[in-house]
Amino acid sequence: MSSRRFLPNDFLVMKLSLPATRSVRLFGIAVLLFVAVAGQAGQAARQWRPATYRGITVGKSKLVNMLRSWGQPKWSRNSKRDEDERQVTWTNYEKVGEFPGPTTVVSDTSTGVITRINFYPDRLTKEQAIAH
Repeated sequence: MSSRRFLPNDFLVMKLSLPATRSVRLFGIAVLLFVAVAGQAGQAARQWRPATYRGITVGKSKLVNMLRSWGQPKWSRNSKRDEDERQVTWTNYEKVGEFPGPTTVVSDTSTGVITRINFYPDRLTKEQAIAH
């Protein structure tokens, strides 16, 4: 530790530097507020939307719309009834779009609303995925 004595001029220097520190803090707070507001504006522009695949929107489209649009599936089965969970219908297609591979669609059995679409493409390259 230093045994330096504070002189009256030292107090003056410390006192003069305090407003600069306060200014820096205020500037930092202003920057943080700006970033927070700008971040919220950016999120509003990128608002979440349900996925749509080949004209079918998850959470909106119904099984009958999918059957009309995509045609008859390879197979379709209902899940077992469970007291805790809703019964769902699993519908499987071998090729829905331009890429070969199975597509499984899950829908609520009682309402017919599609709750999930699983697409498993065969031999899809990174370039093909990025292009679509």
